[in-house]
Amino acid sequence: MMMKNKRRMGVHEKQRPCKKVIRPTLDGTSSARSDSSREPSPGALSQLSEQVVSRLCRSVVSLASFHGDTKLGECTGICIETSCPDATSFLTSRLLIPLTWPTREITENLTIEVHLPNGRTVTGWIEHPGRYVDFLIVNVKDLSVFDVARVSLDCDMQFEPYRKVAAVWRNFSSGLLGATSGVDLASLSALTSETMFSTCQINKAGIGGPLVDFDGNFVGMNCSRTRRKKTPYVRREQILQFLEYYRMVSVRAKEETDDAEEPGIESEMKQLLCSIPGGSTKFFACTGVFVKCNACSATILTSASLVRVSGDAHRIDDNLRIEVCLPNEFRVVGILNRYNLHYNVGLVDIMGYWGPREIQISRHQVTSCNKVIAVGRLFTYHNIMAAKGKLLAGKRSKLDCIELCVSTCKTTKAGIGGPLIDTGGNFLGMNFYHEEETPFLPRDVIHRLLLNLNKG
Repeated sequence: MMMKNKRRMGVHEKQRPCKKVIRPTLDGTSSARSDSSREPSPGALSQLSEQVVSRLCRSVVSLASFHGDTKLGECTGICIETSCPDATSFLTSRLLIPLTWPTREITENLTIEVHLPNGRTVTGWIEHPGRYVDFLIVNVKDLSVFDVARVSLDCDMQFEPYRKVAAVWRNFSSGLLGATSGVDLASLSALTSETMFSTCQINKAGIGGPLVDFDGNFVGMNCSRTRRKKTPYVRREQILQFLEYYRMVSVRAKEETDDAEEPGIESEMKQLLCSIPGGSTKFFACTGVFVKCNACSATILTSASLVRVSGDAHRIDDNLRIEVCLPNEFRVVGILNRYNLHYNVGLVDIMGYWGPREIQISRHQVTSCNKVIAVGRLFTYHNIMAAKGKLLAGKRSKLDCIELCVSTCKTTKAGIGGPLIDTGGNFLGMNFYHEEETPFLPRDVIHRLLLNLNKG
């Protein structure tokens, strides 16, 4: 019987040479594993030095996910340095497991096989699979007894733009190493979380493989293949941020933070706001604000429009995937906790986030203010948007909720779910969108809703 992913299998339990095994795939084809030579195939590898190729041969692996005897997906991976105790970690693509596969079943019902450079096969596991968006970290029992080279993701190294790079992969069936060369198209001014491209063209086996420069330095992970003449990759800085965030590597000391230089409301809002799109294809994007923070989790208040079925105001889409872009530009997976469709309010939980500031919501009624500010955050560029205006006392919104109030702030749809604050930074309510006005749900109504949602 196939071992389940939940059990951590040691290298000595499954140290077999890659003998020929035929397994059915989902599309009806078969994959054969043979005792082929582990020498690299010709191509871009011939442009690299022997030292670089030797290190790649010892660090690049192939992985596949199985449900029983059915292969779900295969990718390339690379061994990386982490602080995970008694484990060796491999970075690979999230596409190793179909996106439609329920996250809760990954650790219990799937098997992850890792084909090592020496031809042996070991079984790995994925801890907290719901955390990942673009990539996965697969752990196997410590492989220090084998000659596996770990790649450091230390991002202090600066790369020149338009440098020559190589996309490297290892074929799961044959074990052969392959590569294509190209040019890195990354911009020095690009955001850390922004997807970058190279002109390296990869096949399906190359997904999850490393992009390296000609000195062998790790640039990023190739995250998908396209029909265009360029391949997207996840930057090493973004991967390192993830590892630091979840304490999978030692957090680097920083002499100062950007927020220390940001005065007043803008600095506080940067720590309070996040932006949220729904789905692997972005169906809807809005803003959210932290309302509850624990030692290793946080709850975000946002609009229920995030999860509504398009064209049906009374149903939510259970199949949506929620991504949250945090104030530090790091992206995590969110889980819909509770919602109220009548008031268009939703609560999204995230795990493992330390240090956010939560907004203060009291029972007090909204009082008359001379000036108010509607705040939002763009998901793609992470910019904070702020629109000044005034409260329109006594004016009812044109939306179908009599408890909504109105301000003169001019916002966009990206500001939906964002806070309305006064000039002192005090929370007044949550904004929605209308072409002629900006309706908002007052904080006393939100406070009442949160109490009811937490009860039930």
